[in-house]
Amino acid sequence: MASTAPAASAATPRYASPAGSGTTCSAAAPCDFRQAVEGAQAGAEVIVTPGDYTLTQDVSDKATITIHGVAGQPRPRLHFSGPTGDGLWLQHGSDLRYVEIDQPTPGARTLVVELASIDQVIARSAGTSNTATLIAHD
Repeated sequence: MASTAPAASAATPRYASPAGSGTTCSAAAPCDFRQAVEGAQAGAEVIVTPGDYTLTQDVSDKATITIHGVAGQPRPRLHFSGPTGDGLWLQHGSDLRYVEIDQPTPGARTLVVELASIDQVIARSAGTSNTATLIAHD
């Protein structure tokens, strides 16, 4: 008789916190949001703990991952700013859930998704006429 037990997930959950640092990205030693997302391998889960994240550079997924806040806790707030703070870019079919994204820089993007899934996401921008708050492809 053959066993069909589910395979264990190869990707270890990665944790981000507003005061995170380093590259460990564990529950005991969370990293910053950019490190957690950009260092994630395909299939990884990035758990974004509550709080205010100050981001002065854009953040992009490098593979298909899941990024989400913690259920039952306040939504984490990602505050992008500065000349290279061009928002969150999900271009590999990733999932984004239960976060808030703010972009006060006029003309800068807030959230760009391609083949991605977004759920319970709040996105705000400076509201200039030539730059959309959300750019979604497919």
